[in-house]
Amino acid sequence: MLKTRHRLLRIITFYYVTFVIIHIPIPLLLLFGKQYYNVDLVDNMIRSSTIFILVYQLIETLIIAYFVCVLSKWYWKLVPFVIAFVGQSTLSCMNILIFQDGWNLFYLILVYAICIAVCILIEKYTLQTPIKMGSR
Repeated sequence: MLKTRHRLLRIITFYYVTFVIIHIPIPLLLLFGKQYYNVDLVDNMIRSSTIFILVYQLIETLIIAYFVCVLSKWYWKLVPFVIAFVGQSTLSCMNILIFQDGWNLFYLILVYAICIAVCILIEKYTLQTPIKMGSR
């Protein structure tokens, strides 16, 4: 990937890595009973939540990949944090996102912020040219 002339392969790879990193905590929170998404797509609450969050996070990851990987200025890296906060706050206000067992929006935003920070660090520190030993 270092020798490729097009950034498209890097962006696509980063998109899938970002999706995995951002998506893993949410189904775990659902399975541990901390939160769920109240949408009436199907009768089963777990299936309905899973379908909703999968589609939601596919779109959210596309936006994050664009701002982190495509746009190169440092201030664009802050936009995914704002998008995560606004998106989850909106879902919570619309009673789509339901919290249980002491879990709340602050904890969820903290989980999202950690995941997005990990994605930004992965994008920043991967595929750098190796430093040769003995050179400064």
